[in-house]
Order: sequence, then structure tokens, then C-alpha cells
Amino acid sequence: MSRPLRVLIIEDSEDDTALLLRELRRGSYEPTYERVDTPEALKAALDGQTWDIVFGDYSMPHFSTISALTLLKESGLDLPFIIVSDSIDEATVVASMKAGAHDYIKGNLKRLIPTVERELREAEVRRERKRTEELLKARARQQAVVAELGQHALAGTDRSILMNEVVALVAQTLEVEYCKILALLPDGNALLLQAGVGWKEGLVGQATIGTGESEAGYALLSKVPVIVEDLQTETRFSEPLLHDHGVVSGMSVIITGQDQPFGVLGAHATTRRIFTQDDINFLQAVANVLAAAMKHHQSEETIRFLAYHDALTQLPNRTLFYDRLQQAILAANRENKTLALLILDLDRFKEINDTMGHHMGDLLLKQVGSRLRDLLRESDTVARLGGDEFAIVLSNINDEGAILTAQKALRSLQAPYTLEGVSLESQASIGIALFPEHGEDAATLIRHADVAMYVAKHVGHGPAVYSPEQHQQKPRHLALMRELRYAIERDELLVHYQPKIDLRTKRVIGVEALLRWQHPLGGLITPNQFIPLAERSGLIKPLTQWVLNTGLRQCHGWHQAGKEISIAMNLSAPILQDPELPDQIARLLQTCDVAPRWLELEITESMMIGDPTRAMEVLARLNELGVGLSIDDFGTGYSSLDHLKKLPINQIKIAQPFVTGMMTDENGPVLVLSIINLAHNLGLKVTAEGVENEETLNRLVAFDCDAAQGYLMAPPLAQAELTRWLSESPWGLEPADH
Repeated sequence: MSRPLRVLIIEDSEDDTALLLRELRRGSYEPTYERVDTPEALKAALDGQTWDIVFGDYSMPHFSTISALTLLKESGLDLPFIIVSDSIDEATVVASMKAGAHDYIKGNLKRLIPTVERELREAEVRRERKRTEELLKARARQQAVVAELGQHALAGTDRSILMNEVVALVAQTLEVEYCKILALLPDGNALLLQAGVGWKEGLVGQATIGTGESEAGYALLSKVPVIVEDLQTETRFSEPLLHDHGVVSGMSVIITGQDQPFGVLGAHATTRRIFTQDDINFLQAVANVLAAAMKHHQSEETIRFLAYHDALTQLPNRTLFYDRLQQAILAANRENKTLALLILDLDRFKEINDTMGHHMGDLLLKQVGSRLRDLLRESDTVARLGGDEFAIVLSNINDEGAILTAQKALRSLQAPYTLEGVSLESQASIGIALFPEHGEDAATLIRHADVAMYVAKHVGHGPAVYSPEQHQQKPRHLALMRELRYAIERDELLVHYQPKIDLRTKRVIGVEALLRWQHPLGGLITPNQFIPLAERSGLIKPLTQWVLNTGLRQCHGWHQAGKEISIAMNLSAPILQDPELPDQIARLLQTCDVAPRWLELEITESMMIGDPTRAMEVLARLNELGVGLSIDDFGTGYSSLDHLKKLPINQIKIAQPFVTGMMTDENGPVLVLSIINLAHNLGLKVTAEGVENEETLNRLVAFDCDAAQGYLMAPPLAQAELTRWLSESPWGLEPADH
């Protein structure tokens, strides 16, 4: 299937342009192009539309590539620039690359398509990095505005002055033409334009809007933020004020009051805008500051509470927690006493959020906060640090007391929760750091308690007390753990698929899903770098959930397209010990509408070492579910024949060293044949991994091996590449004529 590509070609030869376009079409691209050969034409083309890539001919006498690169840089656009020339020398290449060219192709165009694909990928990475940086800057600006307004409110700024500051700062921060504060009148039937920016002269302080006919009235009625992408197509309400001012997009949030809402805060643009969740959160945060300021007899206390407490759980927030921890350290140091810091993280919170919704996740967090608060002494502090992370400061306590308190907290949190009639369970992991033994300042104690918490997640039961041996995780590893958590939450991971071939039919029968992480800054990070980190940090569970969900949804898509192939996925040792795994997979199979027989889970022999009884129970339940089970890398573990007979598996995969060794080790063929015969005698299928040449493949066929995978047939492929492979490869479902 052709891929559209918008191509800008700097070239004075139509024939060379035609050659370039023909090569792009051969590479499955469908180019939309424009050819330019002067600086004026290039500038007009860059201003006139959006491009994916630029090609330049260095040999044009009147318009050099350096000049073209200078114009491209001045435009502010970040586009891949590839030089295509028959006569470019090394010095010219160096000069061009320094000026901003990304690559060059001299003479033969065979390297064109791989170069284009690489540069398009790298351009997307750069764009994503820029989007992330812009998002972080915008978020920082918004947070600074909220903090500034909060300080003004705390300082007792006059109400009218504060409202004028609010509308001015909101309009400036969100880059909109109009901002308004509408105050609900006592009868509740109309709103007064109390403060505003951009509105026609004489309206502010005078204009009233009926609650039944306006965007603001709809917000008050629905009690949720109202977002309008295009006012012309809006059917929920009609508001002449907005139409008269040419408003196209906007959003409004409620400013709460004591007995009834104070009114509505709105921001509006004259162009079509898609407001982000950050924008909505910002506007609501400003409205919350306004609401606190409007409550005259409670204003100072309320604002101070909002500044130092978590709005959801009413617990101290990170700011107040850090202050209390520092005060507790000073007191303990002065009185020559000890204290303990406990960092707590819920183990299944993301899964609950994903499957039951954020509302249920919020209800769970509130109950967790309530249970923790009820456990502690008045002199202790429990705080919500953010997300599903809590912290507890225990004054005048030793290590035994801290462990007992942590165990008590774990037992309390393990009790079932009832959320709007739904019963669920959630567990937690707790790390403990002691003053002064594990640190004499707040930052060190927090860091060490956090390390211990990750150890507790890895162990899987009970709290963990910090020890220096745990700190083998370098700062880069800790940063990588945080980034991996974000990558899972933001869907930044990739799955590639390696086909598995039936050696009797010579056709694909399934694929193995292989995880990849394209880090925005660090490039491609291999699984052997981040899977151990995920296992140690407790992220392996959401990571496995993500891979299963992604793979099964893709499998469903193939089946919908008539491509009935199975999908195999690897499990890690901690996941195999999780008694919730079978139920989790059953739910995912049902959600993705995939029959269990199309899923195969791969384990290694060594995974059974930790807790073989629990692992066997999990495997038995998976087998009852109808999911295929196989031993991966067979021959590298410790399994005895008796042990292998007890496992509820239906397939083994011969480890790659044994397969490749058939051609180099005189005992290799005998060993592989023995494994195949052993498996067949036990009623198991056999797949050989790492098949890289025809000789190995023919030997496996002669040995009656059932299936194989390896680079001879196909390397791991991205989803789009696999779709083409399935149709075009002689091993595929619909092989092309060769």
C-alpha cells in the first residue's frame, strides 16, 4: 500500500526530478511534490504548504545547497534535508552537513528509500521532543500564573483588582482574545459580566446574560467544564454575546461558592482551538483560587489549605510534607531521637484506572488516604505526594516500630474496598528509611525510602527497609525507571513481530511479539536494558499489561482482515508468580475479542525456581483458560524430564545457540534431534529459534521439526512492515508469484 509523502525538490532538471520520484514510488511512497530552482520559489513553497522532506541538488550553479539550507533554517521549519547529486565531493558534504543537511546520496539511488525512512523517523522524534518541550513550558507558565494569583489572593488583594488580574493573565497565558468572569446574580436566573478582557466598551460591569441561553449557564447546569470547538455548530446553547464578538472556540469552568456557585470563568478565541486537558486544568485551578478568594470569612484559611493540601484526599501535599519532614528532622536531631520515613505506592492503581475509570481511581485514593490517617498518631504525618504515592513520617520510633506500623498499614490497605457498590482489592509496597541511620536530611531520606519501596515491589510482599546494598541502582537507572513509567502511561513503546513458520506447509502460522522502546532522547533501548529495571521497580506488571493489550488488539485486527495467525508473548519471572495473571488475561481476551487458542505465552525453565508451587498454579489456570503455553530457550535451564512432564505446556522452543550450533558443532545435530524426539514423545510441538540459513532450515525439516523462526524468513517487523510481509513474502499468507 502506497504511503503519501509531501516532497519539496530543489532541482533545475526535470529529468533528475523524475528519476527521484520514480525511486520513491518504487519504495511504496506516493509523492506529492513541487520542484523549485530559485530562492524565491523555495521561500514561497515553504510558506505555501506543509512538507515532509526536502531534496536538494548541490550542483545547481545559481542556487547552492548552502543557500537553500540557510533559507530553510530561517523559516524555522525542521524538515529532513537530503542532498542528491552525482558530483559531490567530501569537502562539500562536510560543509553541507555543518549547514544543516541530514544526509547525502551520491549517484546510485539504491540508498534513497532506507535514508528517507530513517530521516522521517528521526524528524518525528525531533518533532515529538519539541512538542514535549513546548508542553512542559506551557505547563510551567500555567503553574506560575496559578501560583502568582494564589499569592495575590493570600495577600488579601482587593476582589475587583484580583478579578482583573485573573482575566488578563488567563487571556495572556492561553493566548485567547477574550476572557470573562460572570457572577451569578442572587435570583440565580442571570449572570453579570463582572470582569473581562477584549469585550466591547461598556459591557464589563453592565451586561447580563440569562442562565438558560448561555455557555456559562450550561456549565452551571451540567456542573462540568464546557468546551466548545466550533460555536457555529454548537447545539447545546446559543449565546449572542459570543456570536457578536466572532468567538469560534472556548471553554468555561465553574467558580464555586458556599451556598451556590459564585459564577463562571471563561476563555474564548476567534479561531478554532482544541483546548488540552492541561488548559482545562489550568482554567479550573484559576477558578479554584478565585473561589477561595470569594469566600470572605474563610478566604485565608481555604487558600492556605489548597496551597498545602491535596484537594482529593485532604491530606498534606508534597510541599507541606517536605516542610513537616524537615521540622521532624530538626526536632529529632535536637532531642537526640530517631524517626522513620515510609514511602508507599499502590501496586494495581494504573490497572484500576484503565479498567474502571479515573472516577473509581479517585474514590480508591480517598479511601486509602482515610485508612492511613486512621492508623497513625496525631504526632505523625501522612501525605499524598502525587498519583498513587503516599508518604508517612513517624516521629520518635525505631526500626522495629516502623516495620510494625508499615505491616499494619499493608494489612489495612489489603482489605477489600467498596466503590459505588463494586468490591475490589488493591495492594501496596512500602519502603522505609530511618533518621539518622539512612540519612540526615530530607532529600536523602526520601531518596533512600524510594529505593527501598522499589525493592519491596520487586520482592512482592511486606515492607523493605533501606540498606546501602540496595543502592546499586545508579541515578541513570532511577531516571530510566521514571521514564519507563511515563512511556507506559503515554503509549510510547513499540511492538515488533517476528513470524513463525510451519515447516510442513512453509507458511506463517503465528508471530512472536517483541517489545521495543524508542526513547525520545536516548534512542532505541533494548529489552535487556529496561526489562530488569521493570522487574525491580514493580513496573513489569503494567508493562506486561500494555504488551498484552497491544498485541491482542493487533491480533484481533489481523483476524478482522482475514489473516488468522496466532500471537506469542514472553512472560517474566515476577509475572508468572502473580495469581491475578489468569483473570487479567481472561479479561483482555474478552475485551479484545480474541479466542484463547490464538494466544501463546512463553516462559523459560528458570522462571520456576522462585516459587514453583505458585508458578505451577498460575500455569494450570492459564492452561484451563485455553491459552497456549511454551518453554522458551529450551535447553538453557535446569528442567529434568520428570519436571517437564508435569508442566501444562504444549510446545517447546529450542534455544538459538543449539540451532546455530548444528552447523558448527559436531554434536549439534544429535542434540537438536534428541530434543525434537523427546518433545514429540511427550506430545509437544517444537519450534526452532534463530534460523539464519537454508542449510539449517533443511536440517530441521529432515528432523521433523514443527516450526521455525529466524532472520532467514523474517526479522522482527513493525506492524505495517509485517502486513506487507504477510502478502508479499513466499512464507506469508498470500505469497506473491516469484
